[in-house]
Amino acid sequence: MTDNHASKASILVIDDETGMREGCRRVLVPLGYAVDTAADLSTGQELARSGDYDLFLLDVMLPDSNGLDLIDSILKNDPYAVCIVMTGYGSIQMAVDAVRRGAYDFLSKPFTSDELLMAVGQGLERRHLKAVEAQAQRLAQAKADLERLDEVKSQLMLKVAHELRAPVAAVQSYINLILA
Repeated sequence: MTDNHASKASILVIDDETGMREGCRRVLVPLGYAVDTAADLSTGQELARSGDYDLFLLDVMLPDSNGLDLIDSILKNDPYAVCIVMTGYGSIQMAVDAVRRGAYDFLSKPFTSDELLMAVGQGLERRHLKAVEAQAQRLAQAKADLERLDEVKSQLMLKVAHELRAPVAAVQSYINLILA
């Protein structure tokens, strides 16, 4: 990942463990990431609604709910957002459930700073690629619309030329007749 992506990335960490929140912040902030934290789901929801985050690090077991419950609302608000689920109680079924709900990745606690950085870097790269793909689709649609408009213009010009040709030919015939 380039430094340019890191300097513009905003991350929200939602975890009930102070050590986990601050550990993520200590790893990510020196690399240029803007990091906000929340200790519970309700605070996380409030921050997610009010902020413009690129990536979310979500703990599954929160004091007031399940972190997976936030994924749907995050993705409705920003379809390019990347959610990475973190838990100390990981199972294959939980990972499958997280991915089904729209999570990009799953980190089992405890994880190393390198594992965190790799997941965040890959997640932000995915966000960037999704945005580029969407832009490419919009450009392709705009190109198709322009081609369709060009065809309509060409058809209109042919009709106008055809409709004007007959009266002009008649006037030209009368003028030639008068001149003769």
